[in-house]
Amino acid sequence: PCAVDELKEAAYCQANGYKQPVACKWNDGVSKEYQETHALPKYTGCGSLEDASRRAFFRNQFIFIVLGLTAFVVYLWRRRKLVGS
Repeated sequence: PCAVDELKEAAYCQANGYKQPVACKWNDGVSKEYQETHALPKYTGCGSLEDASRRAFFRNQFIFIVLGLTAFVVYLWRRRKLVGS
């Protein structure tokens, strides 16, 4: 979680109040003058926790539907095979 002073000042904390550390390095073509006058970010904002939860829910629903349809197809196949023999 972000500190109280970061919640007001840092852009990465304003979305949902959480941050995660990042390890950044300069690209090869960036000049030394630019590197001295600018800083790389140390943190980035976390994705929305609600979005992650929603994605997990729908992923699970999709998996359950696929499993259910597969089981139903196997059931129909076995029934047809048993009736035919």
